[in-house]
Amino acid sequence: MSLPVPAFNALRIASPRDILRIGIVAASGFRYSPVFDWERPDHEKYPEDTLLSYRQEFASVIKSPEHVVLVAVDKYDPDEGKKSIAIIPPNNGAEIPAKGDEVVVGVACWKLEPGSKRVGEFQNDTGPYPPLPPNLDRDKNRAHCILFGDSAEAAEKKYFHGYSSMEMVVVHPAYWGRAHGGNLVKWGMELARIDKVKQGVIAAKMGRDLYSNLGWKEKAEVNLEGDEIVPQGVSVSVMEYDPN
Repeated sequence: MSLPVPAFNALRIASPRDILRIGIVAASGFRYSPVFDWERPDHEKYPEDTLLSYRQEFASVIKSPEHVVLVAVDKYDPDEGKKSIAIIPPNNGAEIPAKGDEVVVGVACWKLEPGSKRVGEFQNDTGPYPPLPPNLDRDKNRAHCILFGDSAEAAEKKYFHGYSSMEMVVVHPAYWGRAHGGNLVKWGMELARIDKVKQGVIAAKMGRDLYSNLGWKEKAEVNLEGDEIVPQGVSVSVMEYDPN
């Protein structure tokens, strides 16, 4: 007997054809996160590496049977590029939609809990995948990425044993205020409720406010001190949703 599935409503499962657009959405939205500043201090010099990085990351999780990737769609705003401080290189490979066309404006990714019976259930990874060149990662600070990654992984191991995890959620700034982010997060919460499994997330400030409003509880903080490259450092919250 198959398990029930949360209603998708205005959401749908991501597919390879979405990857080029997802990269634009992710770069445009994550640009406002303090984690972005910490990991990608040279975004302005190498925006093409930032865009490629997100495209590669989401291509990887769309391929993974242990992950769920959903997108939110809306009508295309031709002025969206003016509504984000991220730099999106022109001629980046993605088609330019017409005004009012339905486009991906938000994306979220979850990793299923260990032993989940849903592995592979939400995949829509039939090709073709867009060709993506090797990435030089010139926008990133390697030491910062390693330090943040190790700290987040340690927190996940300490607090999220047996949990599913909310890996990423982002909405293009041109489409903020339309409930896309909340709809994505709530879909994952409903999945956790159906499966009776706790869900964890490592959230920066904007995400923390959203999760708190939806009933998530903060368990701890991860704080990294600043340096000469990023003096303000970075702080994130370790949060839990308990459907029980």
